[in-house]
Amino acid sequence: MQEINLFIMSWLPLILVAALVIILGTLFSIASRMTEVREKTGGLSHYIYEIQKVLEAQHEAQQKAQQNVKWEYCVITVLSDGRIRDCKFYYLILDTDTSKEKLVEGSLMGQFENEHDVERLIARLGYKGWEMVVAGNGPENGHCLYFKRPRR
Repeated sequence: MQEINLFIMSWLPLILVAALVIILGTLFSIASRMTEVREKTGGLSHYIYEIQKVLEAQHEAQQKAQQNVKWEYCVITVLSDGRIRDCKFYYLILDTDTSKEKLVEGSLMGQFENEHDVERLIARLGYKGWEMVVAGNGPENGHCLYFKRPRR
């Protein structure tokens, strides 16, 4: 038994050194790979920065364009039993004679086949560029659906 202990004790330092060399080699390999990746992504960060600048410029251009957009609005009034009571659109124009804004109102009541065809009307409005912005309480325990789109 003593011979085995002496054998292990004589080889233990060598085994520990070999294990340490393997661990250090692995750590060095990982560190060099991380450096390689960092160098590669360092080059990519310049491109990412350029892409970010382009996206920010596009966003600013879209915001400026939206500031000049004139909107028209549509209100669908749906009664509690699901019947469509009304469907009107509104927008403002500048009256050239008086230089005042004038409210223009129109009806979209002819846009659907029957008075219970709310889903079809909503789909048709979406197809024509209207976007629902809010739904709220309406008359007679019904609902009002509000839409908008850029004025054409």
